[in-house]
Amino acid sequence: MADITEVNKRVEDINIQQILDPDCDSKTNLVRGVNPTTHASRRYLRQNEIRMIPTRQALKGVFCRGDLYKYASIWANDKNVQKALHVSKGTVKEWTLCNADMTYNYGEPSMPAYNFNVQNSVVYHANLTKRNCRALVFSGDHDMMVPHVGTRKWILSLNLTITDSNWEAWYVNSQEAGYKTTYARDDYSLVFATVKGAGHTAPEFKPEECYEMVKRWFVQAPL
Repeated sequence: MADITEVNKRVEDINIQQILDPDCDSKTNLVRGVNPTTHASRRYLRQNEIRMIPTRQALKGVFCRGDLYKYASIWANDKNVQKALHVSKGTVKEWTLCNADMTYNYGEPSMPAYNFNVQNSVVYHANLTKRNCRALVFSGDHDMMVPHVGTRKWILSLNLTITDSNWEAWYVNSQEAGYKTTYARDDYSLVFATVKGAGHTAPEFKPEECYEMVKRWFVQAPL
């Protein structure tokens, strides 16, 4: 715990979801809550939809991505929008960006990272390696919430064989979009790709690159 505290001290002013974005939260560290938009702020914004005021006045003139999330919440909860999207009436009481009210197997509500140990899912990935299937795993390389080095580590634990690429660059519009490694075992294959400049939710930050990546993977073309 002392090590985690020391890490938090060093990164407390960094936006861990996208390290190049401004830190617009009052506290940014590895044990922070996972939902950037609280129920209270959503209620406030629906009552004051014209005045989209950042939480911290000191950030005047600074781009805060969280403001876009607030706009999204207002938009997605609009009855006319839900009707246009053919959302069945009554199925969604309130659309939220992140569901922080889930209950896990231990019977406790979701909690900040490092305070709650979610069961490991690597065993399910290991089972898939025994089947005839393909997998694509990708990570934004500017994400410090779930860093790509950690993702790569659990992939290595599957004891797969590196095939036709090993941390090679992949490209979109003749520009480097990240790095890729291809693994396989018998009839199973896995492509792990990083998305250059992307944060925690990679398609949000690099939509064109992620679209090209997924499109190529679906048609079984090299990234």
